Amino acid sequence: MPSALVVEPGEELIVETVRATVAPFLTGPIEVTGLSAGDTLAVTIKDIRTLGRGAIGFALTKQPWEPWGGVLREHAKHSVFREVDVANGLVHLSSTTAVPTRPMVGWIGLILPEYEADPWDHGGNMDTTALTTGATLYLHDRSGSGRFLMGDAHAAMGEGEVSGMGVEIAAEVRVKVDVVRDARPHRPMIVDRTSVSHLCSRFVNRDASAQCVSDAAAHLAHSQEISNEEANAWLGAVGDLRVSTVVSHSPTYRMDLPRSLLAEANELICQVDRPTVPYQRRQ
Repeated sequence: MPSALVVEPGEELIVETVRATVAPFLTGPIEVTGLSAGDTLAVTIKDIRTLGRGAIGFALTKQPWEPWGGVLREHAKHSVFREVDVANGLVHLSSTTAVPTRPMVGWIGLILPEYEADPWDHGGNMDTTALTTGATLYLHDRSGSGRFLMGDAHAAMGEGEVSGMGVEIAAEVRVKVDVVRDARPHRPMIVDRTSVSHLCSRFVNRDASAQCVSDAAAHLAHSQEISNEEANAWLGAVGDLRVSTVVSHSPTYRMDLPRSLLAEANELICQVDRPTVPYQRRQ
């Protein structure tokens, strides 16, 4: 597809997204001038403004390997799809129950020259609640894509997105785009005011969790000038391992560390090699 927009590093823009119940639900491609192979794309979310009504759901599926219907899809007696009102900072799940909004963006990813998996090391449908206002996502452009897509905004979503849907909604997302030159290969990383999150998506849950823990340990060891073994011991005290989504074909896990314990993001992605944990590719 041709680029829908070309932006310069350091530029701000508003990305209009549609509800993920509408296909196609990704906005772009957005081309970043000068983003080349070996560079890292940095996307900072400045604001998320949700639009219109949201939708919640829980789907059945006839294929036992298909994850999109949620964790309990095989045990459900009927499917659920319902529109819900989102107003004044609240999501109205029913006429009597409302919960606070927690806007986030589920899908930000580089465009690859070939399909590998979604989500994967290029980003994609990571569905992590860490992708919210104030967060910066770092994606390594190993193939020279130079372009990315965005979409799948939620007014609220629980960790894991266990039903297969959050509160799906359209949004206007204001972002700032930057380029970090000559970065070392790395998996997605999110930095906000207090935390650094290392993310990994793999076909096997254990592989995804082990890889993001390994990445976090490497960065902690570099920052504190300690061994990887010592850093791993520290993670037992200061690291939070979280599930971002278990309802995609490649589940995403993330490891959160206090930002105060780590070097600056540009130093980490340009100076530290992250070890690769072997994973099992699904046949």
